[in-house]
Formats: sequence, structure tokens, C-alpha cells
Amino acid sequence: MDSAIHTQFTGAPATIARKPGGEFSVYGGQLTGKTLELKPNERIVQQWRGANWVEGHVSLLTFDLAAVDGGRQTHLSLTHKDVAAGTRKPEI
Repeated sequence: MDSAIHTQFTGAPATIARKPGGEFSVYGGQLTGKTLELKPNERIVQQWRGANWVEGHVSLLTFDLAAVDGGRQTHLSLTHKDVAAGTRKPEI
């Protein structure tokens, strides 16, 4: 949820609003979306859209986080819904 850290980590441009309702664009605009829910250290819910997806198609990605081992580690549960087959634009 940090533009500079995401850009440094991936090597690709990123802009990320750090609040619910905020939009993001990562990998130079190849992936865009909106953060629907943000509970620090607990949960992130985002609507995603790939640049090469069929017009209007979006998916829903949920990251659930839980501290383990006395907080020295984090358990990540990731759910990605509505990533349907055929969401890519046809290759020309």
C-alpha cells in the first residue's frame, strides 16, 4: 500500500492511494483498481482490472493477514474472485 516501496520492489511504476475508496495503478498501468476495504495489519480488499481484460471485467482480491509466532511472522490468506476464463482481450 505504498507507491514508492511497490515501485522499488517490482521495478515498475506504481501509484497507490492508501485509503478505502482510493485508486491504484501498478506495473505502469497494466493493473488498476480501487481499494474497497482497508484494516491495517488485518485486511485489504481490492477491485482489480487488468489492462488486457475484456472491457468492464473486474475481479475482487482479498488479503487477510494474521500475526503468528508472537508477531514475528504473518499468515497471509489470499482470495481472488471473479477471474473468469476469457477475461483477456483477443490477440490480434
